[in-house]
Amino acid sequence: MSIRVQIRMLGIPLFIVLTLLTACNNKEPTPTPSSSPTSSPILSPTAGLPTPVALSPTPLPTSTPLPPTPTPAPITLAIPPLPAAWQKALETQLQQTPILDDGRPLRLDPAGSNQLQWQVLSSATGTVLAQRFYALAAPFATVRDGLTTEEFRAWWQGKAKHRVWLQADEAALLAAVWGQPVAARITESAPSAAQLADAKSWTLLPFDALDPSYKVLQIDEQSVLSNQLQPSRYPLALALTLQGPDAALLQPWLTPVLQPASNRDASRLTQLIMTGVTAMSRGTAEKMEEKGYLYPALVISDTLAAADITHVSNEVPFIEGCKVNNTYMNLVLCSDTPYWQALEAIGTDIVGLSGNHVNDFGRKGTRESLGFYRKNNIPIYGSGLNEKEACAPLLWEDHGNRFAFLAALAWW
Repeated sequence: MSIRVQIRMLGIPLFIVLTLLTACNNKEPTPTPSSSPTSSPILSPTAGLPTPVALSPTPLPTSTPLPPTPTPAPITLAIPPLPAAWQKALETQLQQTPILDDGRPLRLDPAGSNQLQWQVLSSATGTVLAQRFYALAAPFATVRDGLTTEEFRAWWQGKAKHRVWLQADEAALLAAVWGQPVAARITESAPSAAQLADAKSWTLLPFDALDPSYKVLQIDEQSVLSNQLQPSRYPLALALTLQGPDAALLQPWLTPVLQPASNRDASRLTQLIMTGVTAMSRGTAEKMEEKGYLYPALVISDTLAAADITHVSNEVPFIEGCKVNNTYMNLVLCSDTPYWQALEAIGTDIVGLSGNHVNDFGRKGTRESLGFYRKNNIPIYGSGLNEKEACAPLLWEDHGNRFAFLAALAWW
Protein backbone atom coordinates (compact mmCIF):
# COMPACT_ATOMS: atom_id res chain seq x y z
CA MET A 1 0.00 0.00 0.00
CA SER A 2 1.24 3.55 -0.77
CA ILE A 3 0.43 6.73 1.16
CA ARG A 4 1.10 10.10 -0.39
CA VAL A 5 1.59 12.96 2.01
CA GLN A 6 1.87 16.53 0.78
CA ILE A 7 3.95 18.90 2.88
CA ARG A 8 4.51 22.56 2.06
CA MET A 9 7.72 24.07 3.27
CA LEU A 10 8.62 27.63 2.45
CA GLY A 11 6.09 27.59 -0.32
CA ILE A 12 7.72 24.57 -2.11
CA PRO A 13 5.59 21.40 -2.33
CA LEU A 14 7.51 18.29 -1.34
CA PHE A 15 6.25 14.77 -1.69
CA ILE A 16 7.34 11.95 0.53
CA VAL A 17 6.39 8.48 -0.50
CA LEU A 18 6.45 5.90 2.19
CA THR A 19 6.33 2.38 0.96
CA LEU A 20 5.30 -0.29 3.31
CA LEU A 21 6.02 -3.77 2.20
CA THR A 22 3.90 -6.59 3.46
CA ALA A 23 4.46 -10.32 3.23
CA CYS A 24 3.46 -11.96 0.10
CA ASN A 25 2.42 -15.10 1.96
CA ASN A 26 0.67 -15.99 5.18
CA LYS A 27 3.60 -17.65 6.92
CA GLU A 28 5.08 -15.96 9.88
CA PRO A 29 8.92 -15.85 9.89
CA THR A 30 10.68 -18.37 12.04
CA PRO A 31 12.21 -16.54 15.00
CA THR A 32 15.84 -16.91 15.64
CA PRO A 33 16.41 -17.93 19.20
CA SER A 34 19.63 -16.08 19.63
CA SER A 35 18.44 -12.73 18.33
CA SER A 36 16.06 -10.09 19.71
CA PRO A 37 13.01 -9.14 17.76
CA THR A 38 13.70 -6.29 15.31
CA SER A 39 11.33 -3.42 14.39
CA SER A 40 10.85 -1.72 11.04
CA PRO A 41 13.17 1.24 10.42
CA ILE A 42 11.58 4.76 11.06
CA LEU A 43 12.23 7.24 8.32
CA SER A 44 12.82 10.94 9.15
CA PRO A 45 10.21 13.24 7.62
CA THR A 46 13.00 15.20 5.98
CA ALA A 47 15.01 12.30 4.83
CA GLY A 48 16.04 12.63 1.21
CA LEU A 49 14.70 16.19 0.86
CA PRO A 50 16.76 19.09 -0.47
CA THR A 51 17.99 21.59 2.05
CA PRO A 52 15.57 24.53 2.18
CA VAL A 53 16.88 27.83 0.90
CA ALA A 54 16.28 30.92 3.03
CA LEU A 55 14.52 33.65 1.02
CA SER A 56 15.25 37.27 1.88
CA PRO A 57 12.37 39.78 1.61
CA THR A 58 12.29 42.04 -1.42
CA PRO A 59 13.31 45.56 -0.33
CA LEU A 60 10.71 48.37 -0.87
CA PRO A 61 11.69 51.23 -3.16
CA THR A 62 12.94 54.27 -1.35
CA SER A 63 10.52 57.27 -1.74
CA THR A 64 11.88 60.69 -2.64
CA PRO A 65 10.39 63.45 -0.44
CA LEU A 66 8.25 65.98 -2.40
CA PRO A 67 9.28 69.63 -2.33
CA PRO A 68 7.00 71.85 -0.16
CA THR A 69 4.02 73.41 -1.96
CA PRO A 70 4.71 77.12 -2.44
CA THR A 71 2.16 79.51 -0.85
CA PRO A 72 0.28 81.30 -3.67
CA ALA A 73 0.82 85.01 -3.87
CA PRO A 74 -2.15 86.90 -2.40
CA ILE A 75 -4.58 88.97 -4.42
CA THR A 76 -4.35 92.56 -3.27
CA LEU A 77 -7.31 94.92 -3.34
CA ALA A 78 -7.38 98.66 -2.67
CA ILE A 79 -10.69 100.08 -1.52
CA PRO A 80 -11.87 103.72 -1.31
CA PRO A 81 -14.14 105.09 1.42
CA LEU A 82 -17.39 103.13 1.36
CA PRO A 83 -20.85 103.62 2.88
CA ALA A 84 -20.96 102.18 6.40
CA ALA A 85 -23.19 99.23 5.47
CA TRP A 86 -20.89 98.14 2.62
CA GLN A 87 -17.77 98.58 4.76
CA LYS A 88 -19.20 96.35 7.49
CA ALA A 89 -20.32 93.70 4.99
CA LEU A 90 -16.87 93.69 3.38
CA GLU A 91 -15.12 93.18 6.72
CA THR A 92 -17.48 90.31 7.57
CA GLN A 93 -16.87 88.68 4.19
CA LEU A 94 -13.11 88.92 4.64
CA GLN A 95 -13.34 87.10 7.98
CA GLN A 96 -15.41 84.28 6.47
CA THR A 97 -13.82 83.72 3.06
CA PRO A 98 -10.30 85.16 2.89
CA ILE A 99 -9.35 82.68 0.13
CA LEU A 100 -10.78 83.05 -3.38
CA ASP A 101 -11.81 80.30 -5.77
CA ASP A 102 -8.36 79.88 -7.28
CA GLY A 103 -6.86 79.22 -3.83
CA ARG A 104 -5.13 82.57 -3.45
CA PRO A 105 -5.70 84.58 -0.28
CA LEU A 106 -7.18 88.06 -0.48
CA ARG A 107 -5.52 90.98 1.24
CA LEU A 108 -6.54 94.61 1.45
CA ASP A 109 -3.71 96.90 0.44
CA PRO A 110 -3.89 100.64 -0.31
CA ALA A 111 -1.46 100.02 -3.20
CA GLY A 112 -3.19 96.81 -4.37
CA SER A 113 -2.96 95.69 -7.98
CA ASN A 114 -6.78 95.54 -8.08
CA GLN A 115 -8.68 98.69 -7.19
CA LEU A 116 -12.20 99.76 -6.33
CA GLN A 117 -12.69 103.38 -7.39
CA TRP A 118 -15.45 105.98 -7.24
CA GLN A 119 -16.03 107.72 -10.54
CA VAL A 120 -18.72 109.89 -12.08
CA LEU A 121 -21.03 107.41 -13.79
CA SER A 122 -20.96 109.21 -17.14
CA SER A 123 -17.18 108.75 -17.46
CA ALA A 124 -16.68 105.53 -15.52
CA THR A 125 -14.11 103.00 -16.77
CA GLY A 126 -13.75 99.39 -15.65
CA THR A 127 -16.46 97.08 -14.32
CA VAL A 128 -19.30 98.96 -12.62
CA LEU A 129 -20.25 97.05 -9.46
CA ALA A 130 -22.58 99.54 -7.81
CA GLN A 131 -24.04 103.02 -8.10
CA ARG A 132 -24.77 105.75 -5.60
CA PHE A 133 -26.92 108.81 -6.29
CA TYR A 134 -26.67 112.09 -4.42
CA ALA A 135 -29.02 115.07 -4.27
CA LEU A 136 -28.08 118.71 -3.90
CA ALA A 137 -30.50 119.73 -1.17
CA ALA A 138 -31.49 123.17 0.10
CA PRO A 139 -34.10 124.48 2.57
CA PHE A 140 -37.59 123.87 1.20
CA ALA A 141 -38.32 127.59 0.87
CA THR A 142 -35.42 128.08 -1.56
CA VAL A 143 -36.56 129.96 -4.68
CA ARG A 144 -33.83 128.76 -7.00
CA ASP A 145 -34.57 125.48 -8.83
CA GLY A 146 -31.14 124.37 -10.00
CA LEU A 147 -27.65 125.13 -11.24
CA THR A 148 -25.10 123.94 -13.76
CA THR A 149 -22.20 121.56 -13.23
CA GLU A 150 -19.79 124.50 -13.38
CA GLU A 151 -21.75 126.32 -10.68
CA PHE A 152 -21.80 123.17 -8.58
CA ARG A 153 -18.04 122.84 -8.88
CA ALA A 154 -17.59 126.45 -7.80
CA TRP A 155 -19.83 125.81 -4.78
CA TRP A 156 -17.80 122.72 -3.86
CA GLN A 157 -14.59 124.70 -4.09
CA GLY A 158 -15.88 127.43 -1.80
CA LYS A 159 -16.32 130.04 -4.53
CA ALA A 160 -20.08 130.51 -4.05
CA LYS A 161 -22.01 132.33 -1.34
CA HIS A 162 -23.69 129.17 -0.07
CA ARG A 163 -21.62 127.11 2.33
CA VAL A 164 -21.13 123.33 2.05
CA TRP A 165 -22.56 121.13 4.79
CA LEU A 166 -21.61 117.45 4.68
CA GLN A 167 -21.92 114.35 6.79
CA ALA A 168 -18.48 113.01 7.76
CA ASP A 169 -18.61 109.55 6.14
CA GLU A 170 -20.16 110.95 2.97
CA ALA A 171 -17.58 113.74 2.76
CA ALA A 172 -14.72 111.23 2.44
CA LEU A 173 -16.53 109.34 -0.30
CA LEU A 174 -17.38 112.45 -2.31
CA ALA A 175 -13.86 113.81 -1.94
CA ALA A 176 -12.62 110.76 -3.88
CA VAL A 177 -14.48 112.16 -6.91
CA TRP A 178 -14.68 115.92 -6.46
CA GLY A 179 -11.62 116.57 -4.31
CA GLN A 180 -11.68 117.97 -0.80
CA PRO A 181 -14.50 120.48 -0.30
CA VAL A 182 -13.36 123.96 0.64
CA ALA A 183 -14.72 125.62 3.79
CA ALA A 184 -17.11 122.74 4.37
CA ARG A 185 -18.90 122.20 7.67
CA ILE A 186 -18.62 118.51 8.55
CA THR A 187 -21.21 116.95 10.86
CA GLU A 188 -21.60 113.48 12.33
CA SER A 189 -25.15 113.19 11.00
CA ALA A 190 -26.91 114.73 8.05
CA PRO A 191 -27.61 118.45 8.57
CA SER A 192 -31.23 119.28 9.23
CA ALA A 193 -33.21 121.60 7.00
CA ALA A 194 -33.30 124.07 9.90
CA GLN A 195 -29.49 124.08 10.10
CA LEU A 196 -29.26 124.74 6.40
CA ALA A 197 -31.74 127.60 6.62
CA ASP A 198 -29.84 129.26 9.47
CA ALA A 199 -26.49 128.96 7.73
CA LYS A 200 -27.81 129.71 4.24
CA SER A 201 -26.10 126.55 3.10
CA TRP A 202 -26.68 123.60 0.84
CA THR A 203 -25.77 119.97 1.35
CA LEU A 204 -25.23 116.79 -0.60
CA LEU A 205 -27.35 113.93 0.69
CA PRO A 206 -27.57 110.30 -0.43
CA PHE A 207 -30.78 109.91 -2.38
CA ASP A 208 -32.23 107.52 0.20
CA ALA A 209 -31.64 110.08 2.99
CA LEU A 210 -33.98 112.71 1.53
CA ASP A 211 -37.16 113.80 3.27
CA PRO A 212 -39.84 116.40 2.39
CA SER A 213 -38.21 119.11 4.50
CA TYR A 214 -35.60 119.62 1.76
CA LYS A 215 -35.88 121.08 -1.70
CA VAL A 216 -33.84 119.14 -4.24
CA LEU A 217 -32.08 121.32 -6.79
CA GLN A 218 -31.63 120.21 -10.37
CA ILE A 219 -28.19 120.06 -11.95
CA ASP A 220 -27.98 120.68 -15.69
CA GLU A 221 -31.79 120.46 -15.69
CA GLN A 222 -31.66 116.88 -14.41
CA SER A 223 -33.69 116.08 -11.28
CA VAL A 224 -32.72 113.03 -9.26
CA LEU A 225 -36.35 112.87 -8.05
CA SER A 226 -37.62 112.11 -11.54
CA ASN A 227 -37.88 108.59 -12.91
CA GLN A 228 -36.97 110.16 -16.24
CA LEU A 229 -33.51 111.12 -14.98
CA GLN A 230 -30.69 110.41 -17.43
CA PRO A 231 -27.83 109.23 -15.16
CA SER A 232 -25.28 109.84 -17.91
CA ARG A 233 -26.10 113.56 -17.72
CA TYR A 234 -26.23 113.83 -13.94
CA PRO A 235 -22.89 114.63 -12.26
CA LEU A 236 -23.99 113.33 -8.86
CA ALA A 237 -24.55 109.77 -10.11
CA LEU A 238 -21.43 107.92 -8.95
CA ALA A 239 -20.19 104.49 -10.00
CA LEU A 240 -18.08 102.11 -7.92
CA THR A 241 -15.79 100.45 -10.45
CA LEU A 242 -13.36 97.53 -10.25
CA GLN A 243 -10.14 97.47 -12.23
CA GLY A 244 -7.12 95.16 -12.17
CA PRO A 245 -5.75 91.80 -13.40
CA ASP A 246 -8.04 89.80 -11.08
CA ALA A 247 -11.23 91.75 -11.68
CA ALA A 248 -13.05 88.74 -13.16
CA LEU A 249 -12.23 86.69 -10.05
CA LEU A 250 -13.09 89.44 -7.58
CA GLN A 251 -16.36 90.53 -9.15
CA PRO A 252 -18.53 87.55 -8.04
CA TRP A 253 -16.95 87.78 -4.58
CA LEU A 254 -17.68 91.49 -4.20
CA THR A 255 -21.16 91.61 -5.75
CA PRO A 256 -23.00 90.07 -2.75
CA VAL A 257 -21.16 92.47 -0.44
CA LEU A 258 -22.20 95.66 -2.24
CA GLN A 259 -25.94 95.31 -1.70
CA PRO A 260 -28.18 97.02 -2.44
CA ALA A 261 -26.21 97.85 -5.56
CA SER A 262 -27.91 101.25 -5.79
CA ASN A 263 -29.58 103.60 -3.33
CA ARG A 264 -32.06 104.66 -5.99
CA ASP A 265 -34.56 102.45 -7.84
CA ALA A 266 -36.18 104.36 -10.69
CA SER A 267 -38.76 101.60 -11.18
CA ARG A 268 -40.23 102.48 -7.75
CA LEU A 269 -40.42 106.22 -8.31
CA THR A 270 -43.72 107.92 -9.06
CA GLN A 271 -43.63 111.39 -10.52
CA LEU A 272 -46.69 113.27 -9.24
CA ILE A 273 -47.49 116.84 -10.25
CA MET A 274 -50.27 118.70 -8.45
CA THR A 275 -51.25 122.10 -9.82
CA GLY A 276 -52.79 124.95 -7.93
CA VAL A 277 -56.45 125.76 -8.47
CA THR A 278 -57.59 126.02 -12.07
CA ALA A 279 -60.48 128.19 -13.19
CA MET A 280 -60.98 128.38 -16.94
CA SER A 281 -63.28 131.36 -16.75
CA ARG A 282 -63.21 135.19 -16.94
CA GLY A 283 -59.94 136.34 -18.60
CA THR A 284 -58.67 132.80 -19.26
CA ALA A 285 -61.96 131.84 -20.93
CA GLU A 286 -61.89 135.01 -23.03
CA LYS A 287 -58.39 134.09 -24.34
CA MET A 288 -59.50 130.52 -25.04
CA GLU A 289 -62.41 131.75 -27.12
CA GLU A 290 -60.04 134.03 -29.02
CA LYS A 291 -56.98 131.73 -29.48
CA GLY A 292 -58.43 128.24 -29.19
CA TYR A 293 -59.28 125.83 -26.40
CA LEU A 294 -55.70 124.51 -26.16
CA TYR A 295 -54.19 127.96 -25.63
CA PRO A 296 -53.57 127.62 -21.83
CA ALA A 297 -51.75 124.31 -22.36
CA LEU A 298 -49.30 125.36 -25.09
CA VAL A 299 -46.35 126.20 -22.84
CA ILE A 300 -46.81 123.80 -19.91
CA SER A 301 -48.32 120.70 -21.50
CA ASP A 302 -45.02 118.83 -22.08
CA THR A 303 -43.94 119.20 -18.45
CA LEU A 304 -47.29 118.30 -16.91
CA ALA A 305 -48.08 115.45 -19.29
CA ALA A 306 -44.72 113.78 -18.58
CA ALA A 307 -45.71 113.04 -14.97
CA ASP A 308 -47.01 109.62 -13.98
CA ILE A 309 -49.91 111.30 -12.19
CA THR A 310 -51.03 114.78 -13.20
CA HIS A 311 -53.46 116.24 -10.68
CA VAL A 312 -55.53 119.37 -11.26
CA SER A 313 -57.68 121.13 -8.71
CA ASN A 314 -60.47 122.47 -10.90
CA GLU A 315 -62.49 124.83 -8.74
CA VAL A 316 -65.29 125.72 -11.14
CA PRO A 317 -68.10 123.50 -12.52
CA PHE A 318 -68.43 122.38 -16.14
CA ILE A 319 -71.71 123.81 -17.44
CA GLU A 320 -72.82 123.18 -21.03
CA GLY A 321 -72.88 126.48 -22.91
CA CYS A 322 -71.33 128.53 -20.08
CA LYS A 323 -71.02 132.14 -21.26
CA VAL A 324 -67.80 134.05 -20.76
CA ASN A 325 -68.22 136.80 -18.16
CA ASN A 326 -65.03 138.80 -17.70
CA THR A 327 -66.62 141.77 -15.97
CA TYR A 328 -64.83 143.26 -12.97
CA MET A 329 -65.42 141.36 -9.72
CA ASN A 330 -67.53 138.65 -11.31
CA LEU A 331 -67.48 135.79 -8.77
CA VAL A 332 -69.94 133.35 -10.36
CA LEU A 333 -67.65 131.11 -12.32
CA CYS A 334 -68.06 128.18 -14.72
CA SER A 335 -66.35 126.55 -17.73
CA ASP A 336 -67.93 125.43 -20.94
CA THR A 337 -67.52 121.67 -21.52
CA PRO A 338 -65.18 122.01 -24.57
CA TYR A 339 -62.67 123.66 -22.22
CA TRP A 340 -61.81 120.18 -20.96
CA GLN A 341 -59.56 119.91 -24.04
CA ALA A 342 -57.00 122.12 -22.29
CA LEU A 343 -56.92 119.85 -19.22
CA GLU A 344 -56.71 116.79 -21.44
CA ALA A 345 -53.75 118.33 -23.30
CA ILE A 346 -51.72 118.61 -20.09
CA GLY A 347 -52.35 114.93 -19.33
CA THR A 348 -54.78 115.37 -16.45
CA ASP A 349 -55.33 112.07 -14.63
CA ILE A 350 -57.17 113.21 -11.50
CA VAL A 351 -59.39 116.20 -10.71
CA GLY A 352 -59.82 117.47 -7.17
CA LEU A 353 -63.09 119.29 -6.49
CA SER A 354 -62.37 121.04 -3.21
CA GLY A 355 -62.28 124.56 -4.74
CA ASN A 356 -64.79 127.06 -3.32
CA HIS A 357 -66.50 127.78 -6.68
CA VAL A 358 -67.61 124.24 -7.56
CA ASN A 359 -71.12 124.99 -6.27
CA ASP A 360 -71.51 128.44 -7.82
CA PHE A 361 -74.40 127.17 -9.95
CA GLY A 362 -76.16 125.48 -7.08
CA ARG A 363 -77.14 121.87 -6.64
CA LYS A 364 -78.35 121.59 -10.22
CA GLY A 365 -75.07 122.91 -11.59
CA THR A 366 -73.07 120.58 -9.33
CA ARG A 367 -75.07 117.56 -10.54
CA GLU A 368 -74.46 118.54 -14.14
CA SER A 369 -70.73 118.98 -13.57
CA LEU A 370 -70.39 115.67 -11.70
CA GLY A 371 -72.30 113.99 -14.53
CA PHE A 372 -69.81 115.41 -17.05
CA TYR A 373 -66.84 113.92 -15.16
CA ARG A 374 -68.50 110.53 -14.84
CA LYS A 375 -69.62 110.43 -18.47
CA ASN A 376 -65.99 111.01 -19.56
CA ASN A 377 -64.50 108.57 -17.00
CA ILE A 378 -62.51 111.30 -15.26
CA PRO A 379 -61.45 110.30 -11.72
CA ILE A 380 -62.60 112.88 -9.16
CA TYR A 381 -62.69 113.33 -5.40
CA GLY A 382 -63.71 116.02 -2.93
CA SER A 383 -67.32 116.29 -4.10
CA GLY A 384 -70.28 114.02 -4.70
CA LEU A 385 -74.03 113.64 -4.73
CA ASN A 386 -74.04 112.84 -1.02
CA GLU A 387 -71.80 113.19 1.99
CA LYS A 388 -70.36 109.68 1.66
CA GLU A 389 -69.30 110.28 -1.95
CA ALA A 390 -67.89 113.70 -1.18
CA CYS A 391 -65.74 112.44 1.70
CA ALA A 392 -64.53 109.21 0.06
CA PRO A 393 -60.79 109.02 -0.70
CA LEU A 394 -59.61 108.42 -4.24
CA LEU A 395 -57.19 105.45 -4.22
CA TRP A 396 -54.44 105.22 -6.84
CA GLU A 397 -51.49 102.96 -7.54
CA ASP A 398 -48.41 103.63 -9.66
CA HIS A 399 -44.95 101.99 -9.86
CA GLY A 400 -45.79 99.88 -6.81
CA ASN A 401 -46.71 102.97 -4.75
CA ARG A 402 -50.19 103.44 -3.29
CA PHE A 403 -51.82 106.85 -2.90
CA ALA A 404 -54.96 108.10 -1.19
CA PHE A 405 -56.24 111.55 -2.23
CA LEU A 406 -58.41 113.26 0.36
CA ALA A 407 -60.23 116.59 0.30
CA ALA A 408 -62.89 118.41 2.25
CA LEU A 409 -65.21 121.09 0.84
CA ALA A 410 -66.83 123.21 3.53
CA TRP A 411 -67.29 126.68 2.04
CA TRP A 412 -69.66 128.60 4.34
